[in-house]
Amino acid sequence: MKYSGLAIQLFGAIGVLGWLGYKLDQYLALTFPAFMLLFGFLAFGGMMFQVYRSIKRDNS
Repeated sequence: MKYSGLAIQLFGAIGVLGWLGYKLDQYLALTFPAFMLLFGFLAFGGMMFQVYRSIKRDNS
């Protein structure tokens, strides 16, 4: 239960940044979803780092 907030943040961050990347791809008229993928992966990587820090802090 104590990590459920991180799961919600993970899905929210990927969703919001993926949507922003999608809108940027549309604005720039790109055929490949480059910014959507980039922002989605950045959100995922950032949240995994946040999970790592949270677990490391709890085990100390």
